Amino acid sequence: MKRTFIVLSVATISVGIWLLVRTNPLATVCSSLASPLAGMGVSANCETVLAKFFIGYALIVSGVVTMMLSLLSMVRHQRRRGDYHRDPQPIAPRPIYDVNESERRAA
Repeated sequence: MKRTFIVLSVATISVGIWLLVRTNPLATVCSSLASPLAGMGVSANCETVLAKFFIGYALIVSGVVTMMLSLLSMVRHQRRRGDYHRDPQPIAPRPIYDVNESERRAA
């Protein structure tokens, strides 16, 4: 199950990187020289490019966070699993007290 999350997070990171690389040539739309509304606001083309950039970064960050949580969970599970397979320590014998010993001490 955890390995499935790692595969899904790698796929999410890959899609995010692909989206950033694909929209990188379109970033010239948002430059101040190419935009007819420089200083007046953001054009519609620039809004779509910025939205794609934001989605790409969000996919990358969510993929990295999911992968880190999966790896952390796997390490914790492996560490706990190792505790159960360790040789148990022998239990020290307890001294056996006589039921009437407290009465003899009082006398």
